[in-house]
Amino acid sequence: MRMMQSYTPRDWALLILRVGLGITLIVHGLPKFSGAGPVAFARYLRVHHFPAPLFSAWIMAVVELVGGIAMVAGIQTTYVGWAAAVERVFVVWLLKIAGHVRFVSARGTGWELDFLLFCMAVAVALLGAGAVTLENVVRSRRTT
Repeated sequence: MRMMQSYTPRDWALLILRVGLGITLIVHGLPKFSGAGPVAFARYLRVHHFPAPLFSAWIMAVVELVGGIAMVAGIQTTYVGWAAAVERVFVVWLLKIAGHVRFVSARGTGWELDFLLFCMAVAVALLGAGAVTLENVVRSRRTT
């Protein structure tokens, strides 16, 4: 007889949190690899006086794209969560606040989305992936 694993509301909530954060990271990271890739993004960072723009562009692109994929799958979520949180702090501090962008801006986007992503990333980093992960699904299929 095949046993079905029971998931708690906490597990489902963490899945929703992870998928929301992960997809948002992927959507923001994918363009950083298209066209001229991180080099083009580094030009944007250089214009805004971001430190080590090429290195920063690569780090941000990898955290967002690879980290987003890992977040959705539930792989290494603690590390990805902290990396995404630190990235958001740098983006807000060195790009948004330095550019005099308000939390909610009448002229386009403020940094409220960055704050929300920061909160989501810290929550996942602190709570972990939960039980609904790709690794656990594969493991449960092998044992049944």
